[in-house]
Amino acid sequence: MSTLPPQPVQIARNAESLQQDFIRVTMDRIPDPLWQYALVVRKNVTRVRPNDGLVPPTEAKPARSVGLLYREDIESDIEVVGVRLRFEIDPAHWLEEWLRFNGLAPASMLRWPLAGGTSGDAVVEWEIDGVPYAGRFATFKSGSRLFITCCRGRRGNYDRVADDFFITLAQFKLVQSDPGPLAEPVRSVTGSIPVPFRLLMPGSWTLSAAEGGEGSGTIQASAQPPAENDAAAVSATTPFPGLPEREPIVWPSSTWNAQLSATLAPASAIAGWDAAGTLCLSALRAAGLELEELTFVEEAPPGPFESSRTLTTPARLRGEPGAEVRCRLAKVGPLWLISAGVGVAREVNPHAWMRNARAHDLLAQTAEFEL
Repeated sequence: MSTLPPQPVQIARNAESLQQDFIRVTMDRIPDPLWQYALVVRKNVTRVRPNDGLVPPTEAKPARSVGLLYREDIESDIEVVGVRLRFEIDPAHWLEEWLRFNGLAPASMLRWPLAGGTSGDAVVEWEIDGVPYAGRFATFKSGSRLFITCCRGRRGNYDRVADDFFITLAQFKLVQSDPGPLAEPVRSVTGSIPVPFRLLMPGSWTLSAAEGGEGSGTIQASAQPPAENDAAAVSATTPFPGLPEREPIVWPSSTWNAQLSATLAPASAIAGWDAAGTLCLSALRAAGLELEELTFVEEAPPGPFESSRTLTTPARLRGEPGAEVRCRLAKVGPLWLISAGVGVAREVNPHAWMRNARAHDLLAQTAEFEL
């Protein structure tokens, strides 16, 4: 029998029971409606901490508590943290890094691919002064706003409130939504070779080349470091609300540099998956990269593609360790997409890493073709 804290994914109550025992609360004490939200909590025993969560996230303080509720009948609470994002990233990656920075590791992690990136839902265990606790942390992203709903309690009581926690998570709603799901403006790249196409890249990436020849079209883009004092770019290294501030971690500007390339080729020009993989790996070797892994694995096809394979591997760049390479081979009808992203490994700079990973996926997920 599993000893992990429960992580329900279905509401275990009927509509009548929910109406009788729960109430919807709108957290509107912050004047800016962008940071207001509503959630469902148990009636009569749930109270709002009146002096907490009154200041929205800012450029200087990009992660703040925007509401704290507690249960009077059992030692547990619900806290919502709001985050201003500088770059388009996967919320699950942000959550993993935020937990890790604060000394926690998920006991289990659920992920859901959404238009704004892969969402994360983690269950975590920890101790304070020898007392065991458990919590559930779930992400909600709308444009450049990220919300993390944190439901916590003593481990001995956690099983009793796990279903209530899930009701709160499942009914979380924003007062005001963004016009789009992405955290930053996008750059549209269009072309007509080998077919009319449109690819999207996050606006923080600079298009360095776009060309077509011999029936194929190729784009290349690069990412540069943010401003040195840009707290929103490194918001995942923020202490939990209420914990002391720490000295900021400095990531060398060079660790933010990354390259992204994509080639569109007609099916007639590439004999099959092995040939596509060889083409991709040969280009990487020519750029001075030594890859630890060389095997592509099948994945759920992103965006408009019918089939897709990926490779993510540590690499050395001109003999130096610390790089990571992401490749994708994807096919739809008479068209191949061969893409590659080169940046730093997660342990070198986790913020740059999550930015790079999301950009490479977004390119395939949002591709449009006239076939």
